[in-house]
Amino acid sequence: MLVYDTDKTGSTWAPTTVLAEFENPKNIGYATYLNDIGEAFWSVNQHDVKVDLRDEVGTAHVVILRNNEVVWRGLLAEHDANQDDVVFYAYGYEHLLHKLYTPWNKRWKNQEIAGAAGRPVNDLWTRALARTDSPVAWISTGTLQSPFTSDAQDVVIVLNDYRVNFKRTLTCFKELVALAVSDTDNVVYMEIDYPTDPTDLSATFNFWRDRSADNTQFKLEYPNGNVLSFQDRYAPVTTHNRTLGVGSGPKRQIYRFNLTAWSGSPYSRNEFGMREEPLHLTWIRDRKELKRIVRRRLKKAQRGDVDMFVRMFPDSIPPWRSVEGTHKLGDRIYVDIDDGITAIAQWMWFMGEQTIFVGGREYVQPIMEATSAFSEVDG
Repeated sequence: MLVYDTDKTGSTWAPTTVLAEFENPKNIGYATYLNDIGEAFWSVNQHDVKVDLRDEVGTAHVVILRNNEVVWRGLLAEHDANQDDVVFYAYGYEHLLHKLYTPWNKRWKNQEIAGAAGRPVNDLWTRALARTDSPVAWISTGTLQSPFTSDAQDVVIVLNDYRVNFKRTLTCFKELVALAVSDTDNVVYMEIDYPTDPTDLSATFNFWRDRSADNTQFKLEYPNGNVLSFQDRYAPVTTHNRTLGVGSGPKRQIYRFNLTAWSGSPYSRNEFGMREEPLHLTWIRDRKELKRIVRRRLKKAQRGDVDMFVRMFPDSIPPWRSVEGTHKLGDRIYVDIDDGITAIAQWMWFMGEQTIFVGGREYVQPIMEATSAFSEVDG
């Protein structure tokens, strides 16, 4: 565990020199999530000579090393102390964008999402860098890609009209990610990345249009596999099999298109009974566009929402950021868990990971989410 000072005098807010090194914290844990803020904690004795970091909370950089390679970085955010112990908490660098706002009445018309100046992601990131005393001024601009309209990845998304008014920059990025994945199986991924080399304190902002891949190097299995325990949440009440689509065009046109999934999945109308859901969209180009979106959304609705939290056997797999890790955020990993009511044998998205080191053992805890149903629906 390394805690670095921050360049306040130069107003870059970059990490500079080591303030403290905690060689043997009592407990330590860290997590990264797809398109969300990472987190970390570590606990030490209240009377450790290095514990006095109160004045550094909110600005000091935290670096977590594993086998002399960086597996997590962020900013020291808070502490919780009593007469015996102190628990420090840190947040991933993405949280810095939570406190930087957009201008008032900023508007983009007929623009792709990212990839060049004059597009939302590029403009918002450039503004975040240029603000006076910006806490992200030291972070480099990496790859900014414009997402696609479909799995075929042949046509990029063009926003008819996107407008913001004093909105959090992080909220905008997450909103644009959500829009880009809403009717595709592409994994759009916004991140502030950093090297595994502990001597390299740089960081880079990336906006990837698709980071998905089928990971065939390992799978999650229980029992008689690599999974120690699991938590399974299954909620088919959120599914539907008839979509009532309504869209308004840029010239006040109104388009309508209804679609029913009669068969083809356990949640189709013939198997599950009628379940309807309206879908209201604005700035639809034409009825063809509305039909494409309704068909895609209904296909996504043909699933029961399965969220899976898995704890691996201690020291059985490395964290995803480590050099020896064989998985990465956004991967599709095969999950095979057969235990009582939990009967899952399917590809799931790797959405995040928590790693805890306690009692001399390392526990890696992947967070998985069901992918879309891939079967087509009947019109």
